[in-house]
Amino acid sequence: MRAGSGLWPGSSGSSGGCALALVYLALAWLLGIALAERIAWPWPAWLAIALGGTLVALLLRRDRTSRRGGAMLALAGLGALRLSLSPLYPGPLQPYLDGPAVTLTGTVAAAPEVRATRTEIILSVDSVSAAGGAPSEVRDSILLRLPRESPYRYGDRLRVTGRLHTPPEDGGFSYRAYLARRGIHALADRPEVELVARGQGPAFAAGLVALADRAEAVIGTLWPAPESALMAGILLGRESALPEPLLAAFDDSGTRHIIAISGFNITLLAGALSAVLVRIVNRRRAAPIVILLLAAYTLLVGADPAVVRAALMGGLTLLALLAGRPGHALTGLGASAMLMTLLSPWQLWEPSFQLSFAATLGLILLLPGIEAWVAARAPALRIPGWLREAVLVSFAAQIATLPVTLGTFGRLSLVAPLANLLILPVQPAVMELGALAALLGLLFRPAGQLLAWLAWPFIAYTIGAVEALGGLPFAAVELGTAGELLPWGLYGLMGAWLYLRDRARRRALWQRLAPEFPTKALLTGLAALTCLIWIGGVARGPDSRLHVTFLDVGQGDAVLITTPDGKHLLIDGGPDPTRVLAALGRRLPPWQRSLDLVALTHPDEDHLGGLVEVLRRYRVGIVLDTTLPRDTPSGLAWDDLLHSRIAPHASRLTFHASRITPHASRILYPVAGTRLDLGYGARLDVLHPPATPIAARSPGNDNGLVLRLSWGKASFLLVGDLSAEGEAYLLRQEGLPLDSTVLKVGHHGAKEGTTVRFLEAVSPQVAVISVGAGNRFGHPAAEVLERLEAIGAQVWR
Repeated sequence: MRAGSGLWPGSSGSSGGCALALVYLALAWLLGIALAERIAWPWPAWLAIALGGTLVALLLRRDRTSRRGGAMLALAGLGALRLSLSPLYPGPLQPYLDGPAVTLTGTVAAAPEVRATRTEIILSVDSVSAAGGAPSEVRDSILLRLPRESPYRYGDRLRVTGRLHTPPEDGGFSYRAYLARRGIHALADRPEVELVARGQGPAFAAGLVALADRAEAVIGTLWPAPESALMAGILLGRESALPEPLLAAFDDSGTRHIIAISGFNITLLAGALSAVLVRIVNRRRAAPIVILLLAAYTLLVGADPAVVRAALMGGLTLLALLAGRPGHALTGLGASAMLMTLLSPWQLWEPSFQLSFAATLGLILLLPGIEAWVAARAPALRIPGWLREAVLVSFAAQIATLPVTLGTFGRLSLVAPLANLLILPVQPAVMELGALAALLGLLFRPAGQLLAWLAWPFIAYTIGAVEALGGLPFAAVELGTAGELLPWGLYGLMGAWLYLRDRARRRALWQRLAPEFPTKALLTGLAALTCLIWIGGVARGPDSRLHVTFLDVGQGDAVLITTPDGKHLLIDGGPDPTRVLAALGRRLPPWQRSLDLVALTHPDEDHLGGLVEVLRRYRVGIVLDTTLPRDTPSGLAWDDLLHSRIAPHASRLTFHASRITPHASRILYPVAGTRLDLGYGARLDVLHPPATPIAARSPGNDNGLVLRLSWGKASFLLVGDLSAEGEAYLLRQEGLPLDSTVLKVGHHGAKEGTTVRFLEAVSPQVAVISVGAGNRFGHPAAEVLERLEAIGAQVWR
C-alpha cells in the first residue's frame, strides 16, 4: 500500500494503523445498533444511510477525513439496519397471549434451570392449536414455569396445555424485553405437561448439557453449601443454588461480577493461567496452551452462548497479548464484537456481553499501564511476581467492568472498593483450584476432593468477606435515574486518564506510605489466614453438648440437631433447597457430608421441598418418613431418592420401639411409642401419629410426626403443622410426656392451632415460630402470640 493511502491518518499501510481502523469501524457498527434501538426508523432509511456513507467514502477517497467519515457512517448504517431487521416484538405467538388455554408442541431447547421453588424450561415451539382447533405451524419459544422437581431435561419433546401470558414490565426493568432478546415471547405458569419423546435435541449439544449437569453434581459433592453453590456459579454460571440472602450480599458489596460467567471470569482464569505458564514455557508456547484450556473449560461448562462469547473475546485478546501485539488484541476484540452482534444484535444490551467486552478492553488498555506502575515500585514493595500478575489481571478487569456493574444493577456499593480489595487476590486460587478440582472430580473423585479441600479456605473466605461487608446497613445505596448516566461518566474519566497518563506523572503515594512487604511475610500471612479458616471449620465439631438450631428457611420448617457426641439429625427441610443447604453448610464442618438421620414430619412443600436436594447432596443413614400420600413432583422425587440414595452403612443410632414399620433397611415409618437412643443420654421420642390415622379436617397436618427431643433437663417438642384437632388427640393420651422446655409452634403460628389447653400441658419456657417474613398467610396469628404471652413463654421467630 502506498504511503498515505491507508484509511486512517498515520497508518501508512502499517498493521497498527489497520488495526486502529478496524477498531473505529467496529465502534461505528455498535453505535449504529444502539441508535436503531433509540430511533425507530424503518429499515430502508438505515439502508440509505449505509449506501450514502459508502458513496462518500468512494467519491471522496482522496480526502482522508471524508473517507474516514464515510466508512464509519456506512458501518453505523449497516449496524442500525441489522437491528431494524430483528424486531423484539411481536413474536409469532402474539395472537395467543393472554387469552384462553392453548396446546403447544415443542422441544426443550436448553438445560432446565432449577430455582429455589420452581424449574424454568425454555420450550422451542413448532406447533400451536387453540381449543378444538387444528394445529398450526409456528416457530417461537416460551418459558415454562413448572414445579421444582419436574422430570424434564434437554431434548425432551413435550405437549403443553395452558394459558400463555405476556412477560411483565416492572418500572425500569422490562422482563419482556429481557426474554425477547433471547427469542422468548411468552410465559406459561404450571401448565399441564405431557412427555412425548426423549432425546430429540442435537446429540453434541445434549452431550455438553449432560457434561455440565454432571460437573454441577460433582461440585455439589466436593464442597458443602453454600461453597458448592458459589463454585457452581463461578465455574458453570449456574446461580440457582445460591440462596437469595447471599446473592443480595454479593450485590450490596459490589462483587456480583465474580459469579456470572463473563469476560471478567474468563480473563481472570486466562490471566492466571498465563502468569503460571509463561514462567514454565515461553510466551508463544503458552498462548496455544491457554487457548486449549479455555476451549476445554468452555466445553466443560456446557458451551452456553454467554460462555462462548466470553471465551472468544478473552481468547482472541489473550492470543494477541501473548504474541506481543496489543494492536491486534484491539482488532480481535472489535471483530468478535461485530461478529456476535451481526448474529444477534440485541446482545449489545446483555450484561454478560457488556461485562465480557469491558473486561477484555480493560486487559488491553488498562493492564499495561497498571503493570508498568507496579513494576516501577515492585523492588521496594517486594511483591512476588506470581501474585502481582494474578492480582493485576483481576484489578484491571474489575476497574473496566465497574461502570457496567453499576449501570446494570442500579446500586452503588459503598464498600465495593474494600470488598474487591479483600477478595480479588484470592479469586485466581478459587478459580484455578476449583476448576482443577471439578475436572479431576469428573475423572477420579478422591483426587478432586483433595484439591477441593485446598480451595475451600479461599471460597469460605470469599463468602465470609462478602457477607460481612454486604450485610452492613450502609453497604449500598440506590442510584435511581443517575444509574443510567453514571457508567458513561466513569468511562469518560477512564478515557481521560488513558489520554493524560503520560503527561501527568506524580509521585506515588503508595511508595511513600507502604512499608516493605517481603514475600515471606505475605506467604506467612496467607498461611495464617488459611489456618484460621480451617480452625473455624474444626470448631464446628462435637463439644459434648446438645445443639438444636432452628434454621432460617423462610416460610417452612427445618431443625438441625447435633448430639453431644457429634451425630447430626435434620427434621424437615423447608421449601427452598438453596436456603437449607446453605444453612447446613454454615453449621456443619466443611468435610461433613453425611447426616445420621433425616425426618419428614409430613409431605407439604414447606417441609419437603428442601429435603429432596438434601438427599442428593448428603449421605443419609436413616430416614423417618410417614405414610401420608404425596403425589407432587417433590413427593415423587423424594420417593425415588429414598430407594437410591440412602447410605448402606450401619446406623449410629439405637432403636427402642415396640411399634415400627420398616420399608427398607434404613427407611422407617415410626408411630407413637418409638424411641431413638441418640447417645450420651439424648433421645428422640415419637409421640404421634398413632398406628391408625386419626380423622381430621386436615389429615396431612394432624397425622404427621410429632417428636420430642430430650437431654438431661432440656427438652424440645417438635409438632410439625399440628392443628387443634391433633393437639386434642395428644391431650387425650394418658401419660404422654408433653411438657417441654422449648416448643416449636405448630403450623408457623396459624390460628387453627396452639390452643390454650395444649400450651398449659406443654408449659414451654421458649416458643419458636418458624415463619417467613411478610408471608401472605399472616403467620403468626395475633391470637397465638397473645396465648404465648399469657403463659409467659419467650417467643423467638
